[in-house]
Amino acid sequence: MQQQLSVITLGIADLARSRRFYGDGFGWTPVFQSDDILRAADAPPHGGLRGYIADPDDHAWEIAWNPAWPISPEGYVRFAPA
Repeated sequence: MQQQLSVITLGIADLARSRRFYGDGFGWTPVFQSDDILRAADAPPHGGLRGYIADPDDHAWEIAWNPAWPISPEGYVRFAPA
């Protein structure tokens, strides 16, 4: 079965604030200057780095990077076989 995600809908309290957060590069600068870091970046067992933040409405997001996950020319992450 093919698995994919096309749309995420989030409930928000302040549209202008959320537009700024997501529209200005997903809040990258605020991420590193914020008290909303849920878990500081660390190295998971499968490699790379991951960390967890909360957006202005307290939705948790994982930000992950793994050099073993190649990205196709179309922009898709390709996971290596186990």
